[in-house]
Amino acid sequence: MSDLPSLVAKVYNFPLGRSLNDICVAIVELGGGVSLSDIYSFCAKNGYLNPEIHIDCVGGAVPVLSGPTGADGEVMLDIEIIAAVAQGVKILIVFAPNTDAGFAQGIKAARTHSLKPCTISISWGAPISSWSDSGIKSMSQEILQAKLAKILTTVASGDNGSKDGTNAAVVDFPSSDPNSLACGGTRLTLDDKGNKLNETSWDLAQGNGSSGGGYTDLFVKPDYQKNISVSSGRCSPDVAGNADPVTGYPVIVDGVPITIGGTSAVAPLYAALCAIITSRLGQPVDNWHEILYSDQSVTVDVIGGGNGDYQCVEGYDLVTGLGTIDGEKLLQSLADSNGIKVLDPVPAKQNPPVPVLHISLWQKLLALWNQQFGRKPSFAKKHVTKA
Repeated sequence: MSDLPSLVAKVYNFPLGRSLNDICVAIVELGGGVSLSDIYSFCAKNGYLNPEIHIDCVGGAVPVLSGPTGADGEVMLDIEIIAAVAQGVKILIVFAPNTDAGFAQGIKAARTHSLKPCTISISWGAPISSWSDSGIKSMSQEILQAKLAKILTTVASGDNGSKDGTNAAVVDFPSSDPNSLACGGTRLTLDDKGNKLNETSWDLAQGNGSSGGGYTDLFVKPDYQKNISVSSGRCSPDVAGNADPVTGYPVIVDGVPITIGGTSAVAPLYAALCAIITSRLGQPVDNWHEILYSDQSVTVDVIGGGNGDYQCVEGYDLVTGLGTIDGEKLLQSLADSNGIKVLDPVPAKQNPPVPVLHISLWQKLLALWNQQFGRKPSFAKKHVTKA
């Protein structure tokens, strides 16, 4: 189904937006490049409104197309899911160096940008055991500052099960930061009309990856998880969404139609929901975690399967967290808890594509050099999270 992102949003009861033309979603990327023609082709193929694309580069990072099986797949998946679900929204793509310091710099650039994003989507991460103490501290500080600015940070929980590609149970970071909305993975099956047939966890036993999840004592258990008895520390994920590559998302990457899965799809999915909710409330709110954990009506439990060390059971678990989000019910609960009236939905208007790039002259010259000689971006492996 070529329009799967919008079908998944419908299954998860996402509300209609109130013209998203003035709402911004930020994405932090640590590699790959952007094909504007692919974005507009994807939208035209599925009947979506075009997003307004803004590209910012920090720390000397330069977006360089690397092919559909490289980091471009990560980047375009993020963009095209947001474009499909939050139609007409402004999308700010921040490219940063693939280092601890670069990662933190990317988040800072996103949260302080003049477009004032309501949410930051992050599909990159690594086992928390591979991070330095200083790296964790600087990242946590930036995510906290985003929280204080009422910017929701949605982060993929990882695609390699409870061990996250290591030899022991470990959570992914920065998804496990207490101020991140950690996004795990499910396997959602639909009938030929787009109706839900079944949903279980993205199960490690299937042999194609699995939802990351677990707990860490590096962070004191946040107050919103006080009733979760699994651990004395931060438990992850918080919520989940369709991620199994078998039920993945058809996107266009470097001119090639390709289906991609992973929790990398769930972070932008819920970032798009945040944009819709922000438009309907007329302002951002900062109590997503508190409402998700205190109001059982806003999530739909997922049962069945596991990610290695943990099983997906009734109630909260370390595979799919609280389950999937019911967008309409979350909207109303957030409105009630903040004393805000929900505004009526208003269709977004079709804006012409307006790509805005903030790249210095030397970065442009370097990009031209890379395009001429086919240079590929170098990745610090520990920061790559994709299907």
